[in-house]
Amino acid sequence: MEPIAMKTKLIQFLAALLILLPCAVTAQTTDESGLKVSVIRAAPERRAIIIRFENRTAAPLRLLRPIDGSEWGWHMPIYSLTITDSNGRSLPIGGRCGMSGLYSNLKWPDDYRVQILPGDAYEMAVEICREIPVSASYKVTFEYQYDPTVKTRMQDDRIKYPGDLWVGTAKTEATTVEIAKQP
Repeated sequence: MEPIAMKTKLIQFLAALLILLPCAVTAQTTDESGLKVSVIRAAPERRAIIIRFENRTAAPLRLLRPIDGSEWGWHMPIYSLTITDSNGRSLPIGGRCGMSGLYSNLKWPDDYRVQILPGDAYEMAVEICREIPVSASYKVTFEYQYDPTVKTRMQDDRIKYPGDLWVGTAKTEATTVEIAKQP
């Protein structure tokens, strides 16, 4: 290999390494089916945590964005965000009105479906459904679960799920995230 080509390859390798370094501080888990989820950071402007879904398979993966109530485990897919304080206590999930289901301004299932191509990733904000008593460092874990055979608390049998969705559970390890007190 010529010296210029070798130098170019080295620069490309170092650039790729620098891109990957910020990801190394996030908690991430790849389940056996090839879906990796990572806690990236807090998004205080949206009262949310940014979650990254990465496809580690050779085929496209199709997931669903949350349905109103997914964060409470009421509907598939379940978007479970756990936030633990410095004393190891899990912050309780907040109350809500009890109404749930499909959002009126979104078309089912088209506006809910996310396709992630092999080697690609998708990031989304997951709502913090807890009271944050003080601005501090918290341990955060996230779990995505989709299994149409599991009955959920508020399941609506009128919602017909597409048959091409990824089925399984993917969970992150706990990672420390700075979260501001919520009003």
